[in-house]
Order: sequence, then structure tokens, then C-alpha cells
Amino acid sequence: MEPQDTTPVADRISTLRHDVMNPLTVVLCYSKLLLGREDIPARAREYVKMIVSEAERCVQIFEDDKNAHSVMQPEPQDSPKSTPTASSLDQVVNILVVEDDEGIRMLASEVLVTGFLDRGVRAVVDCVPDRAAALIRVRERNYHAMVIDLNIDSPSGGIDLLAGIDAHRPGAANRTVMVSGGVLDTMTQKMLDRMGIPLLEKPFSINELVRMVQNIINRNH
Repeated sequence: MEPQDTTPVADRISTLRHDVMNPLTVVLCYSKLLLGREDIPARAREYVKMIVSEAERCVQIFEDDKNAHSVMQPEPQDSPKSTPTASSLDQVVNILVVEDDEGIRMLASEVLVTGFLDRGVRAVVDCVPDRAAALIRVRERNYHAMVIDLNIDSPSGGIDLLAGIDAHRPGAANRTVMVSGGVLDTMTQKMLDRMGIPLLEKPFSINELVRMVQNIINRNH
């Protein structure tokens, strides 16, 4: 007889949400990149629009469930919006992405490189799949911004990673955007607020990823 799963239903739903949001983020972002192109046939464009619509419907199902079972948290206040320019930032900005999902890593790299190039800044984006690789990279290079999966390697592993990074590069929290596809508990949310770390929820939009990383870089220059 197989052992029964005694994990609380709420925890299973949160884990499921986290696992589903990674592929949904990739599907949505790449689909929207396609819609931004002018060289695809009209028929194909309609198919892509349908993919976007159905993927967004999946996201809404999870959002409706979260809203029905969660205590509403105050919306975090964004940093003032500004556009980086070659005169206000270094000629090159170094960005570290720590994410265990290969699709998200590829997407983040392409989006950040293209997004900053459009703003006149060259971004060098290093992507690593775990905390050990991240610690090796921060010893080798100083990063202007870091995009870290909150649950890398373990629940809230991203916060643990920051402590290790801070030992080599003090002030790591000030240069970090945390990303999550799960439902945050109150304690984790308060910890992020106290550390001043903005949270980017999956599925994120292309522009939102670039904007939040841009804000992190701007506030440190």
C-alpha cells in the first residue's frame, strides 16, 4: 500500500502554482515577442493571440484561487520610473540571473539584453541554475543587478543565497529583484519588505522585468 500524501492542500496548491508559472511565463513572454514582430503571417498572428489568451486564462484561474484564500497584502511601492542612458549608467551593466528553470533563464537573458540595448546600454547577463554556481560568479564579477528565484534550491532559498553573496559583495539586497511563482507567506513578504527587495511575480511581462532591473540599477547610481 502506497503511503498517503499528508501535505496540506494549501501547500500543494502553492507548489503546483510555482511549478506551473515557470512554463506559463515562458509561453506568454515568447508569444508576446512574436506578436511584436511584423514579419509573421496574419494567420499565424491570430494563432499566437489565441495562445496568449488561453495562457492568460490559466494565470487568472490561479489568481482567482489565491485571492479567494489569501489575506490581501499592500501593494509594494515601485521606485520612481526612469530610463537608463549611456550617460547616466556605466557603458556596460552586469546582471546575474539565478533561476533553476532553463526556459526562464533563456528568456530572461534575451529580454534583458534586448531591453537594455533599446535604451542605449549594453547588458552582460550571466545565468546560473543554483546557489553554488551563483556564489562562484559573484566572487568573479561585481553585478549591478541580480534577478534571483526566491525558491532556488529550497523554499526561500533566494534569501539564504543573499546572505552568502553579501559576504563577498556587501549590499547585495539593494541590487536584487526577487522572482516567485508561488504564494508568499506573511513572514517571507515582511522579510522582503524589510530588506527593501522588490518582488516580481511569475508570469511576469517582458517590460516589467526590464523596468524592475532598471530601477535597481538606477537606485544604486
